[in-house]
Amino acid sequence: MDFKNISDLQVHTLTLAKARAEQSETLGLLEYLREVETRRVFAKMGYKSLWQYTVTYLGYSECGASERLNALKLLSSVPEVKSQLQVGEFVFL
Repeated sequence: MDFKNISDLQVHTLTLAKARAEQSETLGLLEYLREVETRRVFAKMGYKSLWQYTVTYLGYSECGASERLNALKLLSSVPEVKSQLQVGEFVFL
């Protein structure tokens, strides 16, 4: 993106919009990962664990995979977190 022709306020506003979009996409990814786990798709694709699938197939770093899978565990154990994420009251990653 060419930042030369946009104001500081626009940079600020667009950064917020990108952050919100990323949070929404993260929640969507976690929902897919939950389904991959539930159906054991990772095993059917030849991976020994969901973590290995996330690192090797999806291409996340080991740290990134661990963060996402920890977030998935949190979503599974505390259902209220999903609604808080949807409205921006709770943020992770």
